[in-house]
Amino acid sequence: KHYLSSQVVPFLGFIADPLEQDHYIGELVKKFGISEKVIREQIKNKGTGKSPIIESQPAAPGKNLLNLEKEVLGGALLLSEFKKQMQGQIGADDFENPEVREAAQGLFLENPDQNSVLAKESIFMVESLLEQLGEEALLKRLLKSYSQLKADNLKKKQKVLQSEIARAEALKDESGLRKLQAEFAQVSKLRTEWENK
Repeated sequence: KHYLSSQVVPFLGFIADPLEQDHYIGELVKKFGISEKVIREQIKNKGTGKSPIIESQPAAPGKNLLNLEKEVLGGALLLSEFKKQMQGQIGADDFENPEVREAAQGLFLENPDQNSVLAKESIFMVESLLEQLGEEALLKRLLKSYSQLKADNLKKKQKVLQSEIARAEALKDESGLRKLQAEFAQVSKLRTEWENK
């Protein structure tokens, strides 16, 4: 609910058309069980102003990891085409956040759970992007976001391997060092591939 308060509700204040704003408020009430009065008070307290620019480009490097994970999760829950393209590639271990990882474990079941607060937030996030970008542009963004998520995970793995390589060098473990260097080279290659997708 903190995400809704800090990320979603402020955007509602920028919607000039009262019918459109009312639609989104209704969606929040229905999906998250928040009273309409509370949402309207939040919008009023946050104020309105110049409309923020919604990124139509893929997620920028350094984008909040949790938001990136939710975007990918929401895409897989909402868009069958994205889910189809991710089949066999995406896995729970791609997600760092424990809640997202748990939700991702059931992604490819026949009927994945879409009733958790996290799943609803993720779907709402992607529905908002869908209205902004359209399905084709959203699909491209989701694929790029997943590539970024994968590349970021491989970068973390590289850092761990660097520490292990330094330890193997200090211990003069030649056999272990060769194995770690080979694994590092493989991870580096994979990272480059994901960054260039």
